[in-house]
Amino acid sequence: MSVMGSRGRHARIHAKNFTGSRVQKRLDNTVAAIQTQLTNAQMVDAHHVLYFSRHKGATACTCRQTPVEEGDRPQDLIVPVDSFAHGTFTVDHRAPLFGEHGTDVAFDEQIPDEDVDFDDNAANPTLFNGGNGCALCYKTGTVPGYSIIGHERFVLCTHDIRDLDGYFINRSAAPNVFERQHHEGFVEFAVDVPLFFKTVSISVRDGADIVTSDVLTGGHVVSTQDFIHNAGNIILLRVTAESFTHLVVCFDIGVDTRISLAQLSRTTDWTLFDTVGSLEVSLPIWIPEVQTGDVIVIPERDLSLKVTDVPSLRTARGQPLDWRATVRVLQPQEPLKWIAKGFNLL
Repeated sequence: MSVMGSRGRHARIHAKNFTGSRVQKRLDNTVAAIQTQLTNAQMVDAHHVLYFSRHKGATACTCRQTPVEEGDRPQDLIVPVDSFAHGTFTVDHRAPLFGEHGTDVAFDEQIPDEDVDFDDNAANPTLFNGGNGCALCYKTGTVPGYSIIGHERFVLCTHDIRDLDGYFINRSAAPNVFERQHHEGFVEFAVDVPLFFKTVSISVRDGADIVTSDVLTGGHVVSTQDFIHNAGNIILLRVTAESFTHLVVCFDIGVDTRISLAQLSRTTDWTLFDTVGSLEVSLPIWIPEVQTGDVIVIPERDLSLKVTDVPSLRTARGQPLDWRATVRVLQPQEPLKWIAKGFNLL
């Protein structure tokens, strides 16, 4: 582009009406409008979902603990308690770490030279299998492992006991298990009820399985009216199941989360129970953060999806312009598939 001057044409280097600050203000003003349009578009032909976001709690899960018996501790490294009163203590450094001094370690056992045959056609039983996966923290290491957007979710385990009678805590199990020793035994938990909520669901679980046991409060089976009467306060819940690991209480506070799920492909894989392939979903723009490992449950389709990839489209100031995620279908062997299980109270 050039302009005509008194001495001929002169090449223009910069656009006449361009200033960085003015364009930045225009972009900031349009971001909110773009987000509103995307939110309105997702209300059409969308699915109601439960979005489980990975939550890094402050309480360590009992599946990570390693119980140490008193007899297993090295006696030379145990410092008497009264030695701290004098301000000094000693540790015996003469004890060798790897056997006695001057001893050789001989490796007499060797792996025999044998040919090992592998069957390529044999099915792998551990493929997509939860195996030893913890159904309390879901391998996050902390409790609760996940929180639900638009809900208040409480996961109550051995860390949250308010009162206990007639129960034994099996700490050798991972996670720890409540085992009833008396037919009148109970475990009591305290739950902080939100001031406003629509519905409440509750479930007593033994690992990934739901235990058919009534939850009591005030000597009767708990109902939604009990939670309504204690809205904004603390309610005491008693569990009398024969054996269980934790209690899950979830309050729906009325935030509707919807996603767009137009594409759906099927794959041929004999190792999978659910053969829905990887797909891309469009998420609400107001979700604070989307990260790999999040779980999306679609109740009306009985699908549980796990986020595997999150391509982000954001401005330099961190405002999201689009939330799209690549997900895969969780298989029935994975504990995460059943994370949303529970009974709605009447």
